[in-house]
Amino acid sequence: MKWEIIRKAIHASGLSVPVLYYLTDRMTTLAFLGVFLVLFLLFDYYRITCLQNIPVMGYLMKKVTRDHEQSGLGAQVYFTVGALIVVFFLEKNMAITSILMLIGGDALAAINGKRFGRIKIYRENTLIGSLSCFFCCLIVGYLFLDASVAFVGAIAATLAELQDGVNDNLAIPVFAGAAMHLYGLL
Repeated sequence: MKWEIIRKAIHASGLSVPVLYYLTDRMTTLAFLGVFLVLFLLFDYYRITCLQNIPVMGYLMKKVTRDHEQSGLGAQVYFTVGALIVVFFLEKNMAITSILMLIGGDALAAINGKRFGRIKIYRENTLIGSLSCFFCCLIVGYLFLDASVAFVGAIAATLAELQDGVNDNLAIPVFAGAAMHLYGLL
C-alpha cells in the first residue's frame, strides 16, 4: 500500500499539465508535452537497460513500477501521449477535465480499491475502487463542464479504468475526452 501511495504521488506531478494548459495556450502545452515525451522515452530506455542493474535504483524502480512496466514503457509515457492527444484534439476545458479525471480518478480507484475494496468486479478491480473513480471524475467534470457532459465523461473514464487492453494512463483521458466530445455534438 505504501508503494502505491508513492506511485500515485509521483503521478500527481502530472497536475502540471492541466495547470499549464489552464494558464497558457494549446501550443505551449503541446510543446511542453512533446519535450517531456522525448525525455520520458529516453528515461525509460535508460531505466530498462541500466537502472535495473544498479542495486538501490533497481529496487526502487521495481517498487514503483508495475510488473508489465519492468521491461516496457512506464506510465509517464502513456500519460504524456494521452495528454498530447486530448490537448491536440479537444477544446481546452474538455482536455483539462479529461486529464484531471485520469489523475484523480485513477489515484482514488487504486488507493481506495486496495485499501477498502472487498468486492471484485473485474480482475483486480473492486467496486469501491470503481465507485471512487466515478465520483471523483464526476466532481472534476462538474467543475469545468455541463453536468450531463461531466456524467458521460465520468462513466467513460470509469470504464476505461476498468478495462485492461489499453494502459489506463492513455485510455482514461482519451476515452473520457472522446465520449464527452461526441456527447457534446448531440
